Amino acid sequence: MMTLHHIGIGQNAKLYPLENYETSLRHYHTSRVRVLCSEFTARTKTKWWYYLPNIGFQFGLPSVNAGTNQLVSIDQTRQQNRVKLASIMSQRLLDYQTDLHQLRSMYTVVQISRDADTEQETSWATIQKLFEIKQEANRKKEISPEEFYTALLSYQREFSASQARHNAFVL
Repeated sequence: MMTLHHIGIGQNAKLYPLENYETSLRHYHTSRVRVLCSEFTARTKTKWWYYLPNIGFQFGLPSVNAGTNQLVSIDQTRQQNRVKLASIMSQRLLDYQTDLHQLRSMYTVVQISRDADTEQETSWATIQKLFEIKQEANRKKEISPEEFYTALLSYQREFSASQARHNAFVL
């Protein structure tokens, strides 16, 4: 299973609707179940000659011996195969549900990350504009150097905090 580390948080790749990914996952698991079931059925199929009676000679005459032991054994094997087939399907259903849960969780994390990145970019642009206004005011000598350096310090702190938040969100 692919992790979010491989996807790359903050990429500008298009994120399709969740239903597209769910459909793809469902198609994959459905195909896999079909293949496994048909492989199992082909591997365990009882050959037609098992149903033939035993033909031989007894007391010098031809004889046909049709015992029920063979039919009972074939019936038990069929029942076991049905149980194994149901087990394969149940295990694949569990795998599908697990993968679907992981997919939904990863999708939610990517959406939250993208929303946070967008919000952070917006607030960062606002902070930069405010600092540019303070820089311009300082150049025109409209504010004292103390106010400018306070704004510069605030800008640097926000930049450091922004970088720390961005780097802390590694999955």
